Amino acid sequence: MRTTRSAKRGRSPSNRPERDTTRRGRGVATPVPATPALAAPAALAPTSLRFSTPTPTPHPFPGGAFPPRLGASPLRLLITGSNPSAASAAAGHAYAHPTNRMWPILRATGLAPPGLISGPADDVCMPALAGVGFLDVGHGHAETQCARLTPSLWAAFVPAYFSRLTAHAAAAAVAAGCVCGRGGGGGGGASSCGAPGIIAFAGKAQWQALFKAAGVAAPPCQYGSQPAAVRPPGWPWPVGSGGGGPAVWVLTSTSGAAALSNEAREAPWRALAAAVGGWPRGPPACRGG
Repeated sequence: MRTTRSAKRGRSPSNRPERDTTRRGRGVATPVPATPALAAPAALAPTSLRFSTPTPTPHPFPGGAFPPRLGASPLRLLITGSNPSAASAAAGHAYAHPTNRMWPILRATGLAPPGLISGPADDVCMPALAGVGFLDVGHGHAETQCARLTPSLWAAFVPAYFSRLTAHAAAAAVAAGCVCGRGGGGGGGASSCGAPGIIAFAGKAQWQALFKAAGVAAPPCQYGSQPAAVRPPGWPWPVGSGGGGPAVWVLTSTSGAAALSNEAREAPWRALAAAVGGWPRGPPACRGG
């Protein structure tokens, strides 16, 4: 049988002398305050309560998107993307992904007023300050992976896009003081007096999707201005050089995922900037503009 060290010293472990709770100084013994007892932990709430997630506030626009940036007056330039990215939808502003080159390009080319426009948060100012608006074909459908934009989605996007173009052209014509009330006479009868001067597609995919959604083969296109006779089915303005509708440009994508040098990406945009008319625009044609 093993003998404990306490037993060898003649005392049992339970009879150990209490610890001296004084600090010895020079002739003074200072009591050490006793450590307060810890309170017993409160009972944990049920798991379903401890990890409950707050109910998100409903967003006023479908898909977590934001309203088109179109302003009230006829635009000199309308930039059309495919659809908002998840980053843009979360920020509530156009082209808000940090790698997207849209805003640096707009500033570098002068399409955004120098010193007045700095980034995505200024998209709401662009129609009034620069006559430049933003409207995606797939407005309201937040998606970053282009492969997930199926043909059925594009087929739903395109008519809604044309309807938004038509509605804005009608409202802008009134704001500009149009007195003729003439529509375009094309697929949707959009007002010529309220039409944007140029609609610029920031990438070939969304321009070609307008044709594919109608079951028509997309025509080949180069960057720059597109022939006036080449328009997709359902285009809201008359087709041809005398139709009075907007010119169409197809430009490089500003997405950071597009494998382009900055020079190659900016070149078509610089050509566009040289072709865009001044701002503010003059009165509509029916008033001598």
